Amino acid sequence: MLGKYPEDVKNIAAGNQHGSFVNGSTSTCEGGERDDSRKRQRLGVDHHTHMDSSEMDENYAPSFAPSPQGRFNRPTCGKRRCSVSGESFDPAKSALPTPIHKTATIKKQIEEATRQNLLFKNLDPETREHIYDAMFERNVMAGECIIKQGEPAELFYVVIHGLFCVYVNDTFITSVGTGGSFGELALMYTNPRTATVKAMTNGTLWAVDRATYNRIVTKIAYNRNTVYESFLRSVEIFKSLESEEITKLADAMEAVDYEDGEMVVCQGEAGELFYVIEVGSVDLVKHDGRREIRLPSLGPGKYFGELALLNDTPRQATVKACGSVRLITLKRDAFHRLLSTTVIENMRRHAKSYNNVSTYSGAGGVNVLHTT
Repeated sequence: MLGKYPEDVKNIAAGNQHGSFVNGSTSTCEGGERDDSRKRQRLGVDHHTHMDSSEMDENYAPSFAPSPQGRFNRPTCGKRRCSVSGESFDPAKSALPTPIHKTATIKKQIEEATRQNLLFKNLDPETREHIYDAMFERNVMAGECIIKQGEPAELFYVVIHGLFCVYVNDTFITSVGTGGSFGELALMYTNPRTATVKAMTNGTLWAVDRATYNRIVTKIAYNRNTVYESFLRSVEIFKSLESEEITKLADAMEAVDYEDGEMVVCQGEAGELFYVIEVGSVDLVKHDGRREIRLPSLGPGKYFGELALLNDTPRQATVKACGSVRLITLKRDAFHRLLSTTVIENMRRHAKSYNNVSTYSGAGGVNVLHTT
């Protein structure tokens, strides 16, 4: 039987105590400053990590947690991104779960509570939206035990309202209130719970189980990669690649969306990404120190950014979105690891015409922006 919760918790029982407990890790849910950089948000680069995950990486576990037996299942064949736990299923044959109705206000609260959580923050918006849709409501009464130490871990919870106390070996650790969350390690692996969580007040939780979370993440990744593969096969520069090479390339590429007028790359910057245009078009402008040179716009199937990676040169033109644009990006290390010698040599051959702006026809990439 758990002891009576401490005086400081009793004093805030009626308030909004934000917090999170990660199967044995505690934190506040305020998060700290948000990164205002649109580009970093799109690419999943955010240096302001949230305490929800105790600045954890994939090897993180609470100090009092047992060593996990099943970490992330890493892809071993270079095919599809795999699930993050032991459950497996065929994403080609499975369907996404039916959405559970919730108001826009509730969805916003769930989004706020998970924004800085490591298992959510690096997911793309589509995947997060499906997970929010799949979460189900649980109303609890004061005194109810939500999680019991030692029992199997299956659910992750977001606190919509109420106050919950966390105990380890019957010792009070922290409290979690409205806007907080707890149990996230249940989404990663199947080890027993490392703490007990008890409701101090009546409350409302929204939860998602590990199997549903993994099913959504894997299914959407599969769907996206299938679309990417089909698109990449239509891009002229990749037509020499074998089917397995296309699959690996699709698995490594990420989509980035831009609105009209947004800058994709800036002349003079270092280049770390290679771009292929999936939807929309981009405008190119080069400054030669005396004048501004406008280059032909590029549309779907065209690529740019390769010479910055091939020759370690800075961007030599500015590229901006013309209308809504979706680009498929490939990081430097994957570019060198996954593209065949034939593709690289074709890029170099196309690039020979880029130095002469007057003869540029747009037949290859846009590496006129990397001219010297």
